[in-house]
Amino acid sequence: MADYFSSFGLGVGGGFTTYFVFSLLGYGIYQALKLLKH
Repeated sequence: MADYFSSFGLGVGGGFTTYFVFSLLGYGIYQALKLLKH
């Protein structure tokens, strides 16, 4: 049972980290495109 919860926590943490990295990446690309359009 403890293994299940720890792997679940890792999955949620990993998912959040992935989401954070991708949103950061998307924001950077968005800013770069905005600068290029000027």
